Amino acid sequence: MSIAYPFVDVDVDTSGLAPVMRRAPGVLAVVGVSTLGDAPANTPRIVGSLEEAANMFATVDGDGAVTATSPLYEGLVAAMTQSPGPSKVYGVKAAADGIPAALASLNAADDVTFVTLAGIVASAPPDAGHRRR
Repeated sequence: MSIAYPFVDVDVDTSGLAPVMRRAPGVLAVVGVSTLGDAPANTPRIVGSLEEAANMFATVDGDGAVTATSPLYEGLVAAMTQSPGPSKVYGVKAAADGIPAALASLNAADDVTFVTLAGIVASAPPDAGHRRR
């Protein structure tokens, strides 16, 4: 005995599944270590362009080309080239051992909605008491 199965053509209109609204990125602060540029440490600086970011947190030559970067500069580039971009970006330079002081300096910027640490991977201390359940 043979059984025939009819062919079923399914056409799904996915246009209704497209998002109709994006979240507003808000005000972003990027904190990271940098020994380059002319920005002072532990002072939130508004960064309006990649050129400003380079001057504050990287090394540029006489033509304005970036010749050396820092984790902070690279984090700012990533933040400023995303789409949609943040409405405002702060860069905060930290000394090699001064991330807590750099984060504390953000108390002066009361409009920050997101904070990111450039080039820093968070990890729990080995004895943090975290257990798998």
